Amino acid sequence: MLWSMVLTPLEQRLIDHLVAGLRLDLDSAYTEHSGASGEEMLGWGAVREIRSEVIRSILRGQLVPVEGPDPCGLRVSGARIVGRLDLENMVVAIPLELAGCHIPEGINARECRIPRLALHGSTIGVSTAGRKSGALCLTGANIGSTLRLTGARLENEQGPALSADRLHVGGGMILNDGFTALGVGPSGAVRCQGASIGGQLNLRNAHLENSDGPALSGDRVTAEGGLRMNDGFKAFGTGDAGAVRLLGARIGGQLSLRDAHLANPDGPALSANGISIARDLFMDGTFAAVGRVGLVGASVKGRLVVSAKAARAATHRPSNNWEVDGLGYSGSPPMR
Repeated sequence: MLWSMVLTPLEQRLIDHLVAGLRLDLDSAYTEHSGASGEEMLGWGAVREIRSEVIRSILRGQLVPVEGPDPCGLRVSGARIVGRLDLENMVVAIPLELAGCHIPEGINARECRIPRLALHGSTIGVSTAGRKSGALCLTGANIGSTLRLTGARLENEQGPALSADRLHVGGGMILNDGFTALGVGPSGAVRCQGASIGGQLNLRNAHLENSDGPALSGDRVTAEGGLRMNDGFKAFGTGDAGAVRLLGARIGGQLSLRDAHLANPDGPALSANGISIARDLFMDGTFAAVGRVGLVGASVKGRLVVSAKAARAATHRPSNNWEVDGLGYSGSPPMR
C-alpha cells in the first residue's frame, strides 16, 4: 500500500517540516519576484524531487505521525513534483503551498475542497492524460480563503492552461505580477465561466495567450472585490469569442483595464455585453484594443473613464469598433 512505501530522505524532511509548522525551502534564493527560470528548473535533479503521490497521501492524512500536521499546512519551495498531482474530489484540511516549484505534469484539483492554495512562482505543465482538463484544473473546486498564482507560468499546447469553471474562492484570486497562461483551443487559455470570487480577481501585469480561441473566457464570473486587468495586462486571443470574454459577468467593485493591451486579429478584443460593474470602469492610460470592444447592455454604476485615443475610436467608430448600445453609466462626461 502507498502509505507503507519507502520515502526518500527529502520526502521524510517534508513530513518533518509539516509537523513542525515549517516551510521546506529547497531554493534559498527564491522570492516571490525572483524565482528560478523554467530553464533552470529543467536542470533540477533528483535531489529536489518529491513524488506527487506522497503529497496526495499527506493531504489525505496518511504518512503523518500521530500528532498530525501543523495548521500552517504543507509548504515547500523550489521542489520538482514528479507525476501529475491528483486532488480530485478530495476534502483537504490544511493549506497547500507549492512556491517556485516545477510541476511538469500539472495539477488536477477538480471538485476539491481546500482552505487555501498557493502556487506562486511555480511553472506548471501538463501530462498527456490531462491536456483536455488543463495544466491546472480547478473546475468546481472550493477554496476557503485565497488562490494565489502570482508570477506562476501555466502552459498547455493542446488545451486550457487554467480550467476553473464554477470555482468558488472565499477570498481573492491573485493571478498577477508576471502570471502567464499559454493555452490553445476554444475553452480559453484561462477559463473561469460561472466562477465566484469573494474578493478581488487580480490579473495585474499578467499575460494570457491563445492562438486558437479566447485568452480569458469568463462568462458569468462574479468578482465581489473588483477585477483588475491593468498595469501591463496583455491578452491575445483569436476568433469570435473574443480575446477577453466577460458576457454577463458581475463585478462588485471596479473594473480596471488601465494600461491594458487586448488583441484579436479576427474578432472582438473585449466581449463584455451585459456586464454589471458596481463601481468604475477604467479604460485609460495606454489602454489599447485591437479588435472590437463590446459593451452592449452593460451597466456601470460609477464612472466610465476612457483614454482620449480610445474615445476618438469610439466617437468615429471605424469598422464599428465599439459596440455600446444600451450601455448605462453614472458620472459625466463618460469619456475623457
